[in-house]
Amino acid sequence: MDYKYCAGLFDGEGHIGITHNGKQTKNFALRLILCSCNYEVINKLHKQFAGSICVKNKYKNQHRDNWQWKLGGEKAKDFLRRLLPYSIIKKLEIKQALHFPIGKQGKKVSNNMHKKRLIIQKEIREIRHSNYKEVYND
Repeated sequence: MDYKYCAGLFDGEGHIGITHNGKQTKNFALRLILCSCNYEVINKLHKQFAGSICVKNKYKNQHRDNWQWKLGGEKAKDFLRRLLPYSIIKKLEIKQALHFPIGKQGKKVSNNMHKKRLIIQKEIREIRHSNYKEVYND
């Protein structure tokens, strides 16, 4: 899939999240999710960039199943690096997510890394909840 197409798709249907496993742990993860009712699009993303696919079954008869493509860690950062030049709506979120320090699975992180992760998580949330004025003023 073309990166321009992926950027537009992710701008409209994607989500950048920093997940956290409880308040007493320093386990954070960078996670991307893109949802679509079109399985073909989700499957192409999966084949090209890896990750995982799951389905959220329709909750009413008139709705279709909703497919989710999920990607995390360094693969998520690589995907975001490729989208950055073409993204409009999520450009600021992507820039912040690219600063997220990825640790080694099963290894403890330093207090400094933990603090940096908290700051980036907060900044991404603030960008997401803003009205994106900065994006449209470029």
